[in-house]
Amino acid sequence: KSDSLMNYELGLRTDWLDETLTLDVSAYHIDWKNPQVYQKSADNLVNFIDNVGSAKGDGLETSLRYLLPFVPGLSLDSSTSWNRTVTTASFNSASGVAVPTNSPWPLAPHWQTSTTLAYTLPIDAWQAGVSLRHTYLGKACNQIECTAQVFGYHTLDLNVFASGPDGS
Repeated sequence: KSDSLMNYELGLRTDWLDETLTLDVSAYHIDWKNPQVYQKSADNLVNFIDNVGSAKGDGLETSLRYLLPFVPGLSLDSSTSWNRTVTTASFNSASGVAVPTNSPWPLAPHWQTSTTLAYTLPIDAWQAGVSLRHTYLGKACNQIECTAQVFGYHTLDLNVFASGPDGS
């Protein structure tokens, strides 16, 4: 069956210090009917998508951007999200496992963060720059039966870039 959801969201976007500091905050609640998940048959020979009753999700997301006034072109961006998505009805999975109410939704970590420090410099019609980004993705269940934990890692990326006047 097709799934359907109702999403309720409340947010705030604001800026200060001559628009050099921007903050976005939003909270949400999702009611999800007939959500679909990837499943395997009891013999592990057949993979398919199936409905699993119902689920709900609650979360909070924030993002902050600061254009540091003492160094033109320098910016700090940070975003954080907290999410709790769980089943709201018990059911038996295709592999025969009883999945109780309030089971964690697969591939939905509670925490995710990203922080970037970037510097851009205009050179004639070009933009050049460098950025350093840290990302964290919290642990989550691998599937609806939660047979293993996935994610739970940090990354650190260094990016050096240039773009021409046409955006390439």
